[in-house]
Parts: sequence; C-alpha cells; structure tokens
Amino acid sequence: MTNWSLISLVLLALSSSASGEDYVDRWARLANEHLSMVKSEPGKSYEAEFVKAHNRFWRGVYDKCEAKALRAGVAKFSAVAVVDAEGAVVEFLTMPDALSLACFTKAMVGKRYPAPPVAPFYELITVKLK
Repeated sequence: MTNWSLISLVLLALSSSASGEDYVDRWARLANEHLSMVKSEPGKSYEAEFVKAHNRFWRGVYDKCEAKALRAGVAKFSAVAVVDAEGAVVEFLTMPDALSLACFTKAMVGKRYPAPPVAPFYELITVKLK
C-alpha cells in the first residue's frame, strides 16, 4: 500500500468517526427532531407555511427527478430537509440514500422557504412516486 493510499484511508476513517454518526443514524435522529419540533405551536405553524411554499415548486422538482428513481425501482422515499435560519435548504437527506434520488437532493438544496422559528429546522417529507 502506498503512503498516499494509507493517508487517504486514515483521513476517511477520521472523517467518518469525527461525527460518530453514520448516514442512517443521522437521518433517523433528524427525522425524530422534526417530530419533536412540530409538537410545539411554532413548529406546527411553520410546517403549514413550509407546505404552502413547498407546493409552489415541488411539481417541477418531482417531474424532473421521478423517472430516474422509478427506473431504479424506487416507489417511495422519505427525506429530511435541513432549513437554515434564513429559510434555505442546506441539506436534503433521502432515505434510502440512493444515487437514483440524487436529482431530488440537488434540486432541493438551495430552495427557499420562510424563515423557521428555530434553526436549523428539520422538515420530514414523504414522497410516493407514480
């Protein structure tokens, strides 16, 4: 093994263990955070605003990305949108974490919503494909 390969492996191991959380565990934690957030009145109100804003552009995202997911056999997925203090989606984490859903992630990161009552705000979205 070359020195560069060894260094790369060490860096990969460090970056994976730095957060101490793998993708699935993090996704589940953020989804649970969403469930806690929407139990409060500000969270419930924000979710209603989020849905209104979301419905204005979701059809375009869906139409652009659904075919690739369907070709890969994905009929349904969930996602957590991580919304910053200004209302921008900074992460869109799909479950499953599949390459066939990357189009949705790319299309959603950067989308703008109203500013949430707390940041980051985690919005859980379930998508059923045709």
